[in-house]
Amino acid sequence: MELVDVPDLRSLTNSRLPNWIKLQNNQLQLVTSVDFPPYINVVNLDLSFNKGVQIDRQVFRYIAPTLKMLKLKGIDLGFNRPLSFLSDLGNLEELWLDYNNFYPYARNALPYLQDPLFQGPVLSSLKRLSLASCRIKTLEKNALQGFDNLEELYLSYNWFDTIPAAIKNMPKLKVLDLFNCKIKSIQKLDFVSNSHLTKIDLSSNFELSTIHAAAFSSAVESLEEIKLPRCGLTEIPTKALQDLKKLKRLDISENHFNTTNPKSFVGEYKLRYLAISSKEMKFHPEIFIGQEDSLVDLSIPNMELFVIPLEPLRPLTKLYRLSLEYNRIWKLYPTAFRGLNVTSIRLDRNPVSFIEKEVFKGLPPNLILSFRRTLVPSMDFLLEYPAGAINTVNLEHTRLDCGCSMSKVVNITERIKHVTGTCKKDDKPVRFTSKTLKDVVEKACKEEQDQR
Repeated sequence: MELVDVPDLRSLTNSRLPNWIKLQNNQLQLVTSVDFPPYINVVNLDLSFNKGVQIDRQVFRYIAPTLKMLKLKGIDLGFNRPLSFLSDLGNLEELWLDYNNFYPYARNALPYLQDPLFQGPVLSSLKRLSLASCRIKTLEKNALQGFDNLEELYLSYNWFDTIPAAIKNMPKLKVLDLFNCKIKSIQKLDFVSNSHLTKIDLSSNFELSTIHAAAFSSAVESLEEIKLPRCGLTEIPTKALQDLKKLKRLDISENHFNTTNPKSFVGEYKLRYLAISSKEMKFHPEIFIGQEDSLVDLSIPNMELFVIPLEPLRPLTKLYRLSLEYNRIWKLYPTAFRGLNVTSIRLDRNPVSFIEKEVFKGLPPNLILSFRRTLVPSMDFLLEYPAGAINTVNLEHTRLDCGCSMSKVVNITERIKHVTGTCKKDDKPVRFTSKTLKDVVEKACKEEQDQR
C-alpha cells in the first residue's frame, strides 16, 4: 500500500535514539511542518520518489536541529529558483537531489544553472551533495556559491561538456564524481581552487580526449585516485600525472591508446592499483618503469589478449593481484604465468577451455583463482596441486556438467579451502560450495545412473 499522507510520527516524541524515517516510493501529495513535529529526533529522512510532492517552505523547521541526512531523489524538483525549504537546515551534512530537474515532469526544470540554488545556514553545514542525473548542462560559479565546507560532490549522468565552474567555490572539496557526463577536455585552471582533492571520477566521458599537462597541478599534494576508464584518450596522460605525489590508484582502462613507452608511468607517485587497456595498444616491455616496487594490483580488461603479456609484468616485484577479465585467452600453457609472483588471478569472461598441467606451478601458495563465465569444462586441472597450493577457486557459470564425470573431484575440498561454482543439470545451473560439492555430485551421479 502506497502512502498519500505522512503517518502520525508523534509517537517518536522525546525518543532517545536517533530515528531514520524512510518514506520513499510512495505517493505523498504534500509535506508540511505538521508532519514532522518537534522532539522526534530525526537524523535521516528519505522522501525520494514521491513524484510531484509539494514541499512547504517551513517543512523542516522542527527537525532542523537533528537532521543530518536528507534524500529527495526523483520528486520532480525544478532548479530555476533557490530551494528555500532547505535554507534553515544548519546541521544537515548530506543532501541527495538526484533524478530531479527533468522537463516536463518538473515544470521549473532548468539545464543552465547560473543563479544560487541554495542559501542560508545549510551552505556552511553541508559536506556531501549529490545532483546526479539532473540533466544539468552548465553549473556556473555562482550556482553553488557558499559551500565552503563541502567535501564531496556527485554530478554523474549530467550533460556537462566542461568541468563545472561551480567547483571553484569549494576549497575543501575532496571527492568529485563526474561519471558519464559529456566532458571533452580538462583545462589548466579547472581545479585551481581544489587543493584538497583526493578522488576524481571521470569514467565514461567518451569524448574526453585532452588533459592539460597542468590540469591537476593544484592537487599534487592530495590527489590519491583518478578514474578515467572508457574515455577518448589516445595517449597516456603522463605529463598531467607526473607530479602527483600521493597518487595511489589510477584507472585508464578501455581507452584508445596507440602506443606506450618506457616513461609512461614515470613520476613522483607510486601506484598500488592500475587499470590499463586499449584494443589498439601493445605493451612496451618497459612500460611500468617507475612502478616496479609499488604496484600490487593490476587490471588489464577488454584488450583482446590471447596470451598474458609476461615481459612487461615480470619486473613488477610487488604484484600479487592480476585481473585479465574480458579478453580472448582460451588456453593456458605451462608458461602462462612464469616469472610472476602473483597470488590472485582473475580470468573471468575469457573463453578459457583448456588448462595444461603445471600452469600454476611455481606461483606462491594459497592462490586465489577466478574462472567465472569461462568455458572451463572440467575441474580435473586442480587435482595435480597439493594442499595449500590453491586457497580459493571460483567456477561459476562455466561448462561443468553435474554428474559422474565430476566424481574424481568430490574430495578436492580437502586440498582447496574455498570452492564455489555451478554445474549444469538438465540445462539448469546447480550451485555448489566447498560444503555442498560432494552432495551435489553424488546426487547428480545417482540420477545419471538411474536414467541408464
